[in-house]
Amino acid sequence: MFATFLSAPSSTFGTTPQPRLSLRPCQTHAAAFIMELTKAAQAARLAKKAFFAQKATEQGRHIFIYNNIRTNQTICSLERSLNNHDALSQLAYAGKKTIPAALRKDVWRPMAIVTFPSPAQGRSVYQKLREFRKLHELHWDNNQEYPMLPPETQKRIKEGKAAPTKKERAKIIMDQKANTIADLAALLKTHDEGGSVEKLRAEVQALEAAQKSRLAEIEQEMTAKKLEMDDPKLNGSTRKPFLVVYKSLKREKELLLKGEEREALLKRLNEKESHLESLKREREKLLSAEAVPKALAKDVELANKAENGGLSRLAEEITEANKFLATELLTPRLRRRWGSRVEEAQREQKEMWRAIESVGEEMARRMAKSGSKAPPPKPRWGLNGVSIRWADVLDADYAAEWPAKVVHDRLGLVKHSAPDPKRAAPGLSITNKELERRLKEEEAMEAEMEAAEGEAAEGEAAEGKTAEEGKPAEEGKKVVV
Repeated sequence: MFATFLSAPSSTFGTTPQPRLSLRPCQTHAAAFIMELTKAAQAARLAKKAFFAQKATEQGRHIFIYNNIRTNQTICSLERSLNNHDALSQLAYAGKKTIPAALRKDVWRPMAIVTFPSPAQGRSVYQKLREFRKLHELHWDNNQEYPMLPPETQKRIKEGKAAPTKKERAKIIMDQKANTIADLAALLKTHDEGGSVEKLRAEVQALEAAQKSRLAEIEQEMTAKKLEMDDPKLNGSTRKPFLVVYKSLKREKELLLKGEEREALLKRLNEKESHLESLKREREKLLSAEAVPKALAKDVELANKAENGGLSRLAEEITEANKFLATELLTPRLRRRWGSRVEEAQREQKEMWRAIESVGEEMARRMAKSGSKAPPPKPRWGLNGVSIRWADVLDADYAAEWPAKVVHDRLGLVKHSAPDPKRAAPGLSITNKELERRLKEEEAMEAEMEAAEGEAAEGEAAEGKTAEEGKPAEEGKKVVV
């Protein structure tokens, strides 16, 4: 209405034309300032959306495992800091006061950070870890050793003299630290298809070598027993024990020559190799050069490069560069150069994993479109680029065996929240052999300390005994004098 009044002709009011109102300079600056604020707010909103979109695509690359230092409860999280609602929903109700109203920062500490090259692989491991922990909490027995209970209570439960009380059962159910670490090692083994085939081959070779050595021993024993049986001094009754041993050796030799155990291992090995070959042929058929669109050609090329050793090469480059960056003798120029190498290798690694995922999705889509009854191919995840950073490296000893490709690092000093994996200073990589060597050194040091304490206690006891024996003699001398 005000605008209409300003723009109305002069004949409308029967007066002389009125001048149009104009904004003062201060009002002009205020309007420009408001427009700038609006643009800045829009840019901030777009940046926020882009940040959360990038965060959603990266979710699952890191799994943060927290541990309760009092009860050994564990919580797995895809975020650095724990959220009360999400974290408390993971805890199983095992009785009164087993689920707190809120998490306490002084009792929940970061235990490990598991890093994966692909977010999808991390999300899969995260899901399985939670499922396995739920199984541990629901299915347990009284015949295991529970470190959270006193030794006499463990002995009483193990012998079956009494069942655990409510509080003891709650402690047993809440103690999931060792189970979580063992489950993580088992899950990582299932992701190493090439490693399982190599392991089966090594088992077949070891079995063949053991069978050859045993056959040579049996031949020698049979020859010796035959010479003993040919002794003319022996009669039927005295020759019978040698004959029984000779026949048992002969039966063992026949079983070894049959090689049923070896045949079973070879059958499993051939099945795995044929399965991998069929997947490879099917993949090549579905993603042939004629059938692949131009948009997917680059991804197919990257996926082939990754499967032909590209991922392992990049993982070795990143590990080597991190070792150089961990040293303090590098000049700023060399540090920048090695840092740029790490960033470039990590970027190329992400592109390869993205290409592998897109190729897998395309294969599943084509198989569904063709009406194939075969199940869609599972993602071919490997262990190149998988690393675990421990708050205490000795916690890795809870698992019986780790895959050889998994790299173990130190997490460093932590307080309440896990450090940012991208900004954390790179530690020295620890291989499985190095981890085993350090564990043996720790055990040897503990044994030496125990032996030294025992010797010191024996020496103190001997000195005390000598002092007690010498004291009456001195008193007797004084009395005689």
